[in-house]
Amino acid sequence: MRRMIVATAGLTILATAIAAQQPSVPQIVALKCVLYTPRVISSYVHGCSTTPLLGETIGMCLDRICKTFADSDALISRHQGLRYTYGQLKQEVENAARGLIWIGVEKGERVGVWSPNCAEWLIAQYALAKVGAIMVNINPAYRIRELEHALTQSGVSVIVAARGFRNSDYAAMIDELAPRLPALKHTVYLSKQRLGSSITWNDLLENGIRAPGSSVYERELRCNATIQSIFNTLQGQPEGQRARHYRITIS
Repeated sequence: MRRMIVATAGLTILATAIAAQQPSVPQIVALKCVLYTPRVISSYVHGCSTTPLLGETIGMCLDRICKTFADSDALISRHQGLRYTYGQLKQEVENAARGLIWIGVEKGERVGVWSPNCAEWLIAQYALAKVGAIMVNINPAYRIRELEHALTQSGVSVIVAARGFRNSDYAAMIDELAPRLPALKHTVYLSKQRLGSSITWNDLLENGIRAPGSSVYERELRCNATIQSIFNTLQGQPEGQRARHYRITIS
């Protein structure tokens, strides 16, 4: 009598066998099955370097830099006539983050940002990271078909958008799609004029100033959490590419 161990697809079989009439052909008379789960250990490979990867979120990275360089220039938007030091940028980001909490943005929710380059775009990116939401970055060149696919596929609940870009009327396209987007709850326009039930970026900031600051820090996520879903293709159906905090902070 002898024993054999057979392992297949995570299943270990302990077989007790005795020789039949031909010793070379064992006959299995008993089976004992033991199910095991392979141990998986997370790891990151960063190449030939003694410098470890940054284990911090985008919000943590911003706080660290702002503390060190509070009075240095951080953001200059020439076409808007705006200039922020790191200290001013941090305050504006936190006001926007509290404003997003005020309109009901929850941790893990998708928030679309549809705009050409501007200061608000950058502030929105940091603010969404701080509240634990996922920023859905929408290509400014999208027309209504690509926009509908991107918003539907990602399940956007809030969209922060410019009024338009070049010959595209963003507001008109959003109004046309709104009845077909059940997940969409709020539209925030980067303008001073309110449209229908939408609010403006200034409304968001003003209400954020009145919200408690502690609410932002309670939302921080881990550095391997998803922070962005990027829709950028112009050929065929657009597909969102996900990015995590550490992918951006170490780039």
